[in-house]
Amino acid sequence: MEEDPSFKQIIAYAIISNKESFYLFKRTSGQTEKRLHNKFSLGVGGHMNPNDSMESKEQYLIDELKRELYEEVKLLNGCLIEDIEFIGFINDDSISVGRVHIGFLYNIHVSNKEVYINETDKMTADWIDRSNLAEFL
Repeated sequence: MEEDPSFKQIIAYAIISNKESFYLFKRTSGQTEKRLHNKFSLGVGGHMNPNDSMESKEQYLIDELKRELYEEVKLLNGCLIEDIEFIGFINDDSISVGRVHIGFLYNIHVSNKEVYINETDKMTADWIDRSNLAEFL
């Protein structure tokens, strides 16, 4: 299904923010998904794992979102998730990855900027002020 655009896989995806700043990622060639090499990304996300629990669908999405977050980054020095806000959907058929995925987009508000990449061989990241985001379009 990963290459078949007639089936869109659901992705939990999150922007990480602190006040008026956002954590901007750059994928490196060390990452396995070649379609994303050297591309900027304003968040983290990925495929959701199957789950047979009785929790609500909303809680399942949040749990998968947090799992993806903690796979990509670590929160240190008192950095806590303050809020998780649903924003909308990502549906971009103009790129190869987007043709086979649909994203549930959230904003994870954190209490400070002590956010660090887990796998520095696969990506880099830095905080970008809202006013400077247009530079990365």
